[in-house]
Amino acid sequence: NLIGTGIVGYAVRATRIAGIAEKAAAMCQVKLEDSLVSLFILSVFCNILMFIAVDGFKNNPHQAGKYIGIFLGVTVFILSGFEHCVANMFYFSVANVWSLRTVGYLLVMSVGNACGGVIIPLCRQLRLRAEAV
Repeated sequence: NLIGTGIVGYAVRATRIAGIAEKAAAMCQVKLEDSLVSLFILSVFCNILMFIAVDGFKNNPHQAGKYIGIFLGVTVFILSGFEHCVANMFYFSVANVWSLRTVGYLLVMSVGNACGGVIIPLCRQLRLRAEAV
C-alpha cells in the first residue's frame, strides 16, 4: 500500500492538478500536530466503520442494501474526519511531508486501524462463547 500510494501521490504532483498538494499539505499539518492518542482513537473508529461497511456488504441479503452499507460506512468515515492509514499515505506523498515523525504517526494509525477492525469480531466471538455456556 505504501509503495502504491507513494507512486500515485507523487505522480499527481507531476500533473495539472498538482495544486492539490497545497491543500494536502495543510491537511497533513493538522494530522501531524495532533496527539498520538487522538490519532489512535480516530483510527480505531475509522476501521470500526470500515468493518461495518464490509460486513454489511458480505451479509446483507439485498443487493441494494450491500451497496448502501458500503456507501454509508465510507461516507460517515470521511465526514467524521477519522484516520485511515492508507489514505494518509497518499496525502503525505502528495504533500511531500515524509519524515521520521510521519512514519511514526502512520504506525500509530495502522495499529489503531488494526484494533478497530477486530473489535466487532471479538465482541461477536465473546457473545457466542457466553451463549454456549
